[in-house]
Amino acid sequence: MSFPHHATLLRVQLLSMSRLSQRALDYAIKGYEQNSSDFCRHVRSVEHKLGEHHRQINYLCHRITAANETTPSDFRFALAALRVDSALNRTYSAAAQMAQDTILFLKSNTMANCPPLDRFGRLVNSLVRLCTVALFEKDVSHAETVLLSQGVWRRCELIFDHSYRDSEQQMAEQDVYALTITQSLGVIAKQAHEMADAILFWLKGKESVHALEADGYEALNFLFARCNLNADRKEWDLRTCNRAAS
Repeated sequence: MSFPHHATLLRVQLLSMSRLSQRALDYAIKGYEQNSSDFCRHVRSVEHKLGEHHRQINYLCHRITAANETTPSDFRFALAALRVDSALNRTYSAAAQMAQDTILFLKSNTMANCPPLDRFGRLVNSLVRLCTVALFEKDVSHAETVLLSQGVWRRCELIFDHSYRDSEQQMAEQDVYALTITQSLGVIAKQAHEMADAILFWLKGKESVHALEADGYEALNFLFARCNLNADRKEWDLRTCNRAAS
């Protein structure tokens, strides 16, 4: 197998893996949006193929980085591919966790319509899709758009650094479920950011400046507020989040 073919095959493997990870995320989101255990059970259907792509990607990255004739661009691509592979695995794991949480919740409850949670899910899903498009089309602009999501996942991290179990307030089971799903979506948003950053490292040879995503931030504000968080947890504003992320 020629060296250029290694790089081409690596890109094919990454694209295939990204589609499978996206499919798992789609199923997980539809599961909680439609109160469907069936959609949730489909999430695990991609696990075996994901593992196969993961092994191929790591093998090809090793071959490319070890080759004497590797160009700087291909070397960056191999390093970026390892980061994307790791992020896709974490995305799948978070989607699988969402599906499992939904199945357990639906055994004794029905999820009432929650537009902010649905909106947040669609936002995170679109970030992952943009990463796939950026990888397929080698499109810098799509990757740069995804980097605007930093404020979304950073807010999730800042909020969930505090343990709700230590709160004196008793939250309804449905609110606990909504927060659990939100936390998983925050993990996925962070992985989309990681993939975009890796793609830009490959295409431009440097990392880009981060910014905040206002729409996702507002959806999170609504979700956390409806779960009766205490005052100090409600008062995070864009300036506070920006300082913490810098």
